[in-house]
Formats: sequence, structure tokens, C-alpha cells
Amino acid sequence: MPLIAMFVKAEMEGVERLVFPSDETWKLDVQQSGGTEIREGITIDPTNEEEIPNSKGTANFLIKWEGAKAPSSISVMTPSRSTPIKDKDVKDKTLGEYSEGGVMQPVAVFDCRGAEPVKWYPLGVTVETSWGKFENVDLSDPDGWMECSENGDTATVADVQFEFRVVKCFSRCILQVVNLLGDADTTGAVAGQMAGALYGWQAVAGDEWGRSRLFEVQRWDPYAEIGVRAALLYHLFPAGREVQLCQREGHATIRVFDHPSEHSRSLVGEIKSETRVQQRSLFGNFAKVMGKDLYDRDICGWVGIKNVQPVDEKWDFSEEGSDDNAPPDDVYTSAARSAVPQSTGQERGSASRRSLTTPPSPLGARGYPA
Repeated sequence: MPLIAMFVKAEMEGVERLVFPSDETWKLDVQQSGGTEIREGITIDPTNEEEIPNSKGTANFLIKWEGAKAPSSISVMTPSRSTPIKDKDVKDKTLGEYSEGGVMQPVAVFDCRGAEPVKWYPLGVTVETSWGKFENVDLSDPDGWMECSENGDTATVADVQFEFRVVKCFSRCILQVVNLLGDADTTGAVAGQMAGALYGWQAVAGDEWGRSRLFEVQRWDPYAEIGVRAALLYHLFPAGREVQLCQREGHATIRVFDHPSEHSRSLVGEIKSETRVQQRSLFGNFAKVMGKDLYDRDICGWVGIKNVQPVDEKWDFSEEGSDDNAPPDDVYTSAARSAVPQSTGQERGSASRRSLTTPPSPLGARGYPA
């Protein structure tokens, strides 16, 4: 159910602004979403409310496409505190009027479900000048519109153009993706990660739907372990980081395996100890590295994390049995455990059984308990 904004541009002279009254009907051509069927010259009355079949909602306009099981709907949307528009091209603009001559400016937003506007008929516009107001103006004439005052002042509106753009925001991105069906949970998860990175934390927290998702994350992850692990991955082990392999037990080479497991794995090759490689990722007690093997051939596989040494650190294994300067068996897990308060199974059980209707505790600066 995308939101589609209509942008307008016109050349104006002697005109202060064009006003599109909130109760004025919109004459449009609409097209079936994902289809080719078009209905021309339909009118949408913002004051009209029609009940959507098999739903508790209403819409300003309903249309039934050939072969469709349910009607499609279009409504004129009025942004409010509960239904804000976060798109950077729309959120700070005043809808329902146009005053920036020669520049595209949003004048209306439509909530579209199964139907999308493709053409606008510029009728019923109010033109305001310093010396008068003209209502129900028809701006569809290719030659433009002009009026003169008794004092000889003129007002003209010409070259009226329009375009429809899908309103972009965090929640709309994900809702639109999952409504494309297919493997909706996977595509929604991938789109959510990309949208979160694109729009940023403020856009997610400032979106009502986004805030409800944060509450759910807080409910299932009360100690913010997801955030801590993400931070550790970003700061400690970024992909492509240069590291040095150092055989902890003193052997001359380090074995590289095809799978990060103690069992069911095959040897890919060996890399000489004290060799610098590129670390690509982590999995449990293993790190995936890329480098050169003993025969100077490219090799990629998994090695024990205990053998991975940052290039700016030195681990001393000279004294047998001394691990004072050695890394922990699992750097990632150890760091995560030291940074995150550990909870008991009983505490986690009570958190997971919390009712969905129970209000979550106040969020901190990053969406987790303050």
C-alpha cells in the first residue's frame, strides 16, 4: 500500500500561490498496480467515505478491476502526528498549495492500494494574487491562464506540469516489499536492514511502525545483545581486515579448512605461520581468511580464531604453558559476554512469556532500556 505524492510545477507571473482546496475533488486517470488496465477521468472526493468490503477501513474511492477478487482503493492522505510522512521531499512541505514557480513541489499524497494515479487533470484550482482570488480555475489549457485587474496588473499561469512519485520512508519500504509476496519474511528482513542503514536511526525511531518494531526487539532482546554483537562485528572484525596468522601451539604452519566446524570438515591447505592474510568473517571459534598457501597459491577457508592476531599486537608464546599474553579461545564471545549482562534462563523465560499487550519499559537513546 504505497503512498504516492503528486508534484506540480508551473511558470507563474503576478501570482502569489496556487491553492488546492482540501474539499476539492481530484480528476485523475488511474492504472491497476502491476497491470495495464487504465480507467480515465475518475474523480476522488476527499470528503467521501466508502466502506472497503471485508474490512473495517474506509476509502475515498473504490474501483474493481476485471478479474480481481477485491476492489482497489485510493484515498487522499492528510499527514498528522500519528501518520507522518518522513520522505525528505515531502515532510517539510505544505501540501495543498504551490508557491515556488518553476520548481517541482508536492501538493497532495494518495494512499493507493491496488490502483495508482498516472494522470492529473488540473481543474478546480484557486489562484491567489495580491489583488484578488480566482476559484475553480481550469489550468488544462495549453496556452495557459491569464487575468487582468482594473489597474492593468496581470496574473499568468503557464506550462503546468505534474509527476507522481512513490513516497519513501522506512516503514513504507518494508510494507511494500512484503506485499509483493514471494518469500516475504526473507525479503522483508533484507529490505529492513538496507532501509535502516539508508534512512538511519532517527528515521526508524521517528516512524510509528518503526517504533513498534523496536519495542518488539526490546522484548525479545532485553539486554541489547543484538546491538552489542553488531557493534563488535563492526569495530573489532570488519570484513577485509588485515590480520596475521600466528600458530598458537608453535607449529610452522596453520591448517585451513572448508567449514567452520570441529567435525565434518576437509583440509583446504596450509598457510605458513607469521603470514598476513585478509580476514573476511567470523563463525563461532573460527575466522574466514584469504591469503597464500605454502605454494604461493590463493587460498580461502576457515582457521581457528585463536591463531588470528591483529597486526598491531604481539602475542608471546615463547614460554611453554604461559598464556598471559594469549588471546582468549573465542575473542568475539568473550568480548560480548563481558559487555552484556548475563541473564538466567528463568529471567529470559519470563521475558519471552510477557504479554504482547504489556507496555515495554522506556527506551534509551538507542532503543533499548535506559
